[in-house]
Amino acid sequence: MVDEDLPDLGIEEGDFIAAAPELLDIGPGADTLFDDGAASHTLHFWRGRYQTKVVHRNPLFRRELGIGIHSMMIDVLHAVHLGVMIRCCMVFMWLCVSNNVFHVPASTQEQTVIHTCLVVRESLSRFYLERMCAHPELAPLTEINDITPKMMGSRRKPTLKLKAAETWAFIMDPAHPDDGWLPFWRSGRGRPWSHRLSC
Repeated sequence: MVDEDLPDLGIEEGDFIAAAPELLDIGPGADTLFDDGAASHTLHFWRGRYQTKVVHRNPLFRRELGIGIHSMMIDVLHAVHLGVMIRCCMVFMWLCVSNNVFHVPASTQEQTVIHTCLVVRESLSRFYLERMCAHPELAPLTEINDITPKMMGSRRKPTLKLKAAETWAFIMDPAHPDDGWLPFWRSGRGRPWSHRLSC
């Protein structure tokens, strides 16, 4: 790390040498850089005060390789399923808890969370079975085995721990036009949540 400004070279205090093709080892390699007798070497410096989560330049982003920011694309897994969709699922769950949408018998928020998880789990199980019976030709969904209070975090730090593929079915159940959460919520009516299913 540079311990003083070098304005003639455009280097500031706190800058440090970054790995580059000319210097792959920034440890001992920097100390013995001029032992080969060469008059000059090309060094790359990293400016620490501009640093966020990135601490080194990505070695794959090189003009010689033809790889740059233009080579990147949106990752559906992380940007959609583990991004927008899981956030939407989390909001659904906590709005159901906050408004006691399913009219569960509970006197505390903790009890409401527990009962809401049971209702949602039963609703998802019914949705999976009804979909399989009505549309056997469709590929099976990645089913959520359980919904527990631990998966929801807390009111101050809400979360919803689901796998990426599980979020799709979680979204499909509330949006179902006949028996989903959203029509139920809009109607303001109670909803039975104990059914025996068969097909």
